[in-house]
Amino acid sequence: MRRTIEYEVDLAVIGGGLAGLCAAVQAARLGCKVLLMQDRPMPGGNASSEVRMWPRGCPERDLQETGLIEELFCENMWRNPTRNYSLWDSVMYGMARNEPNLTLLLNTTCIDGERELIGHLPLPPQFGRGETAHLPGVGPGADLLVAAATNPTPIPQYRLVSVTGWQLTTYSYHRVKARYFADCSGDSVLAELSGALYRVGREAADEFNENLAPPQTDRKTMGNSIILNARETDRNSTFEPPAWAEKYPDESRFNHREHDMREPTLNYWWIELGGDRDTLTDAEDLRDELLATTLGVWDHIKNHGADSGASVACAVSGTAATVGKFVENAPNQGAFAVDPLAIHNADKFELDWLGFLPGKRESRRYVGPLTLTQSDLQEPRCFPDEISHGGWPLDDHHPGGFTHPGNPNHNGPVRAPYGI
Repeated sequence: MRRTIEYEVDLAVIGGGLAGLCAAVQAARLGCKVLLMQDRPMPGGNASSEVRMWPRGCPERDLQETGLIEELFCENMWRNPTRNYSLWDSVMYGMARNEPNLTLLLNTTCIDGERELIGHLPLPPQFGRGETAHLPGVGPGADLLVAAATNPTPIPQYRLVSVTGWQLTTYSYHRVKARYFADCSGDSVLAELSGALYRVGREAADEFNENLAPPQTDRKTMGNSIILNARETDRNSTFEPPAWAEKYPDESRFNHREHDMREPTLNYWWIELGGDRDTLTDAEDLRDELLATTLGVWDHIKNHGADSGASVACAVSGTAATVGKFVENAPNQGAFAVDPLAIHNADKFELDWLGFLPGKRESRRYVGPLTLTQSDLQEPRCFPDEISHGGWPLDDHHPGGFTHPGNPNHNGPVRAPYGI
């Protein structure tokens, strides 16, 4: 018999990444009865030990974000000075667990919702122009968007009444009624359930006057990544890749992609795929491809560097040779320089951890009263209801990710005080 547990709260937060965790905790501290539904075994999302994309923001002295994120950082520095990821998970978990007004449902996936029709709204201004039919928006309301260019139609307005989650560990359903819902899932999961409008992909540059946007609208996004961690030992080590790992015998795939193990801020964010696919429906295939790519990258770092003695292609007066080594009796030997990218300094490093849950950057985006644009950040624009600040450039990744031969990302300038 299926067991269903019922809840009634002031606020239901769907998604327990850093955004959802902070939203739930703050509401609970202000006296609201809150339920946080998270589909993973721990809170944290991309910042958790399952993905390990650390939260960075403003790392400079006197310029950090403050608020709950700073509270987490300070707790972590005190309890976890060696930066152990499992302890970091426990810091985030503890922040939620310590709130008496907060119910935390882990391992619970939001699978359904109940809504009621409460009226109609006029079409948002950005959808009232002739190019409406070419928008990449999908999901509930998409047909209305297409028709609106010639026959503006009010949009049905729904109110979400409840959501239902499936908890894998207890084989039980959890039905949550709430006055308010916060979608912090990263995938706009409540848009499908509530009938809210959303968009997928990139808008054309002229829609919001954004010079970093493409000339034409498309469905491309930023991709997913799998991270690896390595640790330095006191001895040389070897690595034998699985047969299904990708092969990268030379540096041709690594332009603009730092992979020298002596680099103190080395991070494999650039192992990215899926921006030219669908990061939701293709998620399982992308995971398999990312695993093959990530282990192929580690094979390249360990076994195909100039300082590893591996044989790779190198221009030596028109002759293929072993990188960094003099080839005896080679015609037209001459002098040659080793590509700095080919120096990996990896002999004493071992693969310590490999993620199996890809970190996701982008999928569906809600259409709300305000669309944040490039100029909002670069002017910068102040908002009357702003509650926090953050520090990071306009970090736009190429949809091709690791398959793109050029620079994998473009950082647009942001003026002070936000460009810190």
